[in-house]
Amino acid sequence: MVGFIDTPHGRLINARSAGDQNDEVSDRDPSPWVDYKIRRSEEEKRGLAAFCVRHMLQDVDGPALVVQLASGTTNTYVMDQMISALSEEDLALDLTVVTTNLTVMELGRDALRHRKRVDSLQVIVTGGTTNWSLHSLLGEHAAMGVASPSYYPDYVVFGAKGISFRDGRLRLLYQFESELATQRAYATRPTYERIVLCDDSKLRERVGFELPVDPADLMRDADRLTFVLTRPADEEPDWFSREKKGFIDLAEAIRSRLDAKSRTEKKVRLFVVGDDGRTTEKIDG
Repeated sequence: MVGFIDTPHGRLINARSAGDQNDEVSDRDPSPWVDYKIRRSEEEKRGLAAFCVRHMLQDVDGPALVVQLASGTTNTYVMDQMISALSEEDLALDLTVVTTNLTVMELGRDALRHRKRVDSLQVIVTGGTTNWSLHSLLGEHAAMGVASPSYYPDYVVFGAKGISFRDGRLRLLYQFESELATQRAYATRPTYERIVLCDDSKLRERVGFELPVDPADLMRDADRLTFVLTRPADEEPDWFSREKKGFIDLAEAIRSRLDAKSRTEKKVRLFVVGDDGRTTEKIDG
């Protein structure tokens, strides 16, 4: 069967679009990995998406917005809520989404088919090699599309299987080695603001392929570098406090490598949010 998750903003599709639900389903449908990941930490992912969409829309300066969305189920929620904002709030905004995430593409396609007031939405798919488990495009061609100088995104939004700031060192982990080229492109391409979304369970993930990237490179071609985490359900545990302390040390290390003008103008920040997407804590690095 085709896998769905109902949300307040519509139906999230974990593998195939609603328009295809009557088609013959292959024996590879749905993707077990996406089917599992989209159901894990659902409330936290909705909170991250709510924060991210509100954050981007409240900072829009002009009639157009270009957003890059990477692979990952959290970005599926981000796309769903952006579509809802366009259709329900009747925003006068030309929104362009550039993505390697095929579920994001499918949500955009279905919105254009079935929803009113989203005619201003444009979805651009980078190209690349299909990774069925992630339902996304990977490989060098995808990385070239992500990093293309032919467009300049206002926001680049990506995540990770695991993240850590401990001891002032940034670690970003991914499930597949074949993801690394594309994720590096998201982490380093020029943009106004780079946003890293991770629910708090990712802070305890220690298994995966580490992205070989200098943390300063995330800031080099961006005016803002923003990390967003969800707060653990229990009263703040020691490991979460250590991660926050590590972020402060990391931010100081990144800023120390900027020139004097950039240290004044650029921002490195950590937002901690609740399941409703509201900020519970903000740390300026």
